Amino acid sequence: MHPVLRFFAWILRFADYLAAAALIFIFALFCSARVGYFLLLVFLGAPLLSLLLARIFAGKLRIAGSFVGTHVAAGEQVTLILHLTNSLLLPSPPVEVTTLHSMQLEDGEGAGIFCLKPLEKKTLQLAYEAALPGAAVCAVRQVLVWDYFHIKSFTVTLPEDGVRFTASILPSIPEIPENHPVLEQVMVSAFLTGDSDETADTGSAGAVGMPGYDYREYQPGDPLKRIAGKLSARTGRLMVRLDDPNAVAGVTILLDPVCRRERMTLLSAIWYREMCETALGMILTLLSKNMSVKVYYCKADGWRERDLISERELGELAEEFSEISFDIGIPKSYGRVPGEDLCPGGETFLYFSAQPDEEARQDLWRLAKGDSRLIHIYNVSKGESS
Repeated sequence: MHPVLRFFAWILRFADYLAAAALIFIFALFCSARVGYFLLLVFLGAPLLSLLLARIFAGKLRIAGSFVGTHVAAGEQVTLILHLTNSLLLPSPPVEVTTLHSMQLEDGEGAGIFCLKPLEKKTLQLAYEAALPGAAVCAVRQVLVWDYFHIKSFTVTLPEDGVRFTASILPSIPEIPENHPVLEQVMVSAFLTGDSDETADTGSAGAVGMPGYDYREYQPGDPLKRIAGKLSARTGRLMVRLDDPNAVAGVTILLDPVCRRERMTLLSAIWYREMCETALGMILTLLSKNMSVKVYYCKADGWRERDLISERELGELAEEFSEISFDIGIPKSYGRVPGEDLCPGGETFLYFSAQPDEEARQDLWRLAKGDSRLIHIYNVSKGESS
C-alpha cells in the first residue's frame, strides 16, 4: 500500500477507536460508572498490550527456508519453501512475509498475511516460473509482525546468512536449419577460409597417426588407452586421440557483452536470452555439419574461451550461460571483442549483438585483419544479419 494511503487508513482506524472509547465513556456516565470506567481502562490499555505482544512475538518467531529447482529450463517452476515456527503458547499476531526475486523469475503467489497457532510450525510454498536464462535469485526480503490493531509492525530477525537462494536457468537450444541465411553465409566463408594455406597448416595435425581423427595434449582424466605413443614420442608431449573426426572447417562465435555493461534491465535480459539461444542453435547446426566452433563470451572477470568439436560439449556451454549473474556488470575495459592475445583472429567470425554499432565493427575489423568477408554480424534485437 502507498504510504499516503496507509496513513489515511490508520487515521480512519484511529477515529473508529476514539468513537468506541467515547461510547464506553458515555456508558460509564449514564449507566454504571464502575463497570464503564473498568471497560474504558481496558480499552485504552489494549493497544499497549497489543504492541507489547507483537514485540515479543517478533523476537520469538523463527524462519528458515529451502529451494526446489536449482537447475531448470525456461518454463519450468522453482519453489521457495519457508518454514515459520511459533514457539509461544499464544496465537501470533498477523505475520507478513515479503519476498523478492530477480528478473529471470516471473511473479508467483505471494505469502500474504497470516497468523500462527500456538506452537505451530507453518510451511509456505511459493512457486515461480523460470523465464530468462541466467543466475536467478530468490530471497525473503523481510518478515513483519503487526500488532492486533495494525498500528505498528516489528521486524523479525532473519538468519545471519539470510534466506536467499540461487537457481541456474538453462537457455533452450532451438533447432535452426542449415539453410538459414546467416548460417549459409558463415559456412561458405568458413570453407573458403579452410582452403587457405594458413588454415591447412594449422589443421594438418589430424593427418598424423590414424587418418580422420584429431589429437590434443593429455589432460588429467583422459583414458590412458587413447594416448598416441608414436605422436607423443615425436612431439615430446603426451598426446591423446579424440573420438570425433576432424572438423572440415572452423567458425569463431563472439557474444557482444554490451547489454551487460551495467545492471541489466528487462529489455537487455531479453536480448541476452535471444543471443544465447540463437548462438546455441546455430552452433548445434554447425557441429552437425562436422565443423569446429570456438566460442568467446565475457563474464565479470574477463573473456572466456571454449572450443566445441562435438554436440556433447554444447550442454556444458549452456550450463555456463545459466550461471551468469545479471547483477554484476562487465567493465568497459574488456572491450566489445576479446583481445588478440586470446583471439588471434584471421578466421570466420559470427558476431551476436543487440547493438552492433561502429565501435563493435571496428573491433571486428581488427580481429579479421581487414578482411570484411570473414565478418558476419547477427543483430538479435532485429533478428537479422547486418
